[in-house]
Formats: sequence, C-alpha cells, structure tokens
Amino acid sequence: TSGTGNFTWIDGPSNITDNSLETKWVDLTGLSYPYVSFWMLSNNTDDAAQNQIQLQAWNGTDWDTLLTFGGNDPDWVKHGVLVPTSIPDITHFRIVAIPSLAGSQYYNDLLIDDFAVEELTLCTGMPAPGATTGPATSCSGSEFTLGIANDPGSVIGFTYQWQSSPDSLSWTDIAGATAL
Repeated sequence: TSGTGNFTWIDGPSNITDNSLETKWVDLTGLSYPYVSFWMLSNNTDDAAQNQIQLQAWNGTDWDTLLTFGGNDPDWVKHGVLVPTSIPDITHFRIVAIPSLAGSQYYNDLLIDDFAVEELTLCTGMPAPGATTGPATSCSGSEFTLGIANDPGSVIGFTYQWQSSPDSLSWTDIAGATAL
C-alpha cells in the first residue's frame, strides 16, 4: 500500500472461483484478541461488476466466513475482523473471490496487500478522529466515500455514528451509518 514492494491479486479475467489466497498455519495462542486484516484495491471503471472478497478461517473441519466485501475505490482500503473464539488457536486463513452478478468479472481484479494477524488493541480514553476525509462537495444522488483522518486501525471498542447537516449548525444521525 506504500507504493513500493509487492502485492498479490485475483485476476478478474480468470475463473475467479477457482482461485484463493491461503496462509500457512498461524498460532494464535499468544493473542488475547486476534485480529486479521488486509488492504484491498478494487477499482473497476469499465462497467458495473463488483467481484467480492471473502476472508475465511479454518475451524478445524471447514472454512468459516469472517468478512465479505465488494466495492470500488480508487485507493487501498483496509479491512479487518476480530477472530471469533470458535476458531482454534492453530488455524489458517484464506481469501476467496465471489464473481459479480452484474457486469463482467473480467474488468474487476482484486488486489490484496499487507495481510496481518495481530493483537487487537482495546480502546481506552476519548478518541481523536481528526477531520473527516472525502470530497469537499457531492451532487445529490451521487455516491461518495467518507473517512476519518486519524483511523484507529486495529482498536476494539469504537462505535461510529455519521451525521448530516443542512447548515453545519444542526446535526441529525444518519440511520444505519455506523461504520467507518
């Protein structure tokens, strides 16, 4: 994600359901709150296809889906999830692709970088999210992505509530807008 080094990808033109990215065995015994994360880039500008990524963990007999994501963004986006206690301490993870139902999967490669298994830091004190990031203006009915300048990353215990304002004085919660 730094612009140097290597990344891996699942190629849209291939039969993406035949491909997966799988880790070696991982020992979680030293982690109280094991957190799995990776950065993803998926930016299809040719048609409506949005292939999806699933992060899965081996439960000892089968694969459990921990996270599913599909979307377009011109920037690398970090995704992560707390590993459920149902997953054994010695396990492995894989990333699989699900083809888009719209458009042509051909135009939607899925790039993955900086896969990590780490200790999730517990939230303490008052967060300092900084400024909201995203476009300065947007047209009505157009989709856009917002974020925060000081993303807490792998910290558990944060909750989010996005709000809107017609005048920057009175604010109203946006129903369902509770994720970063």
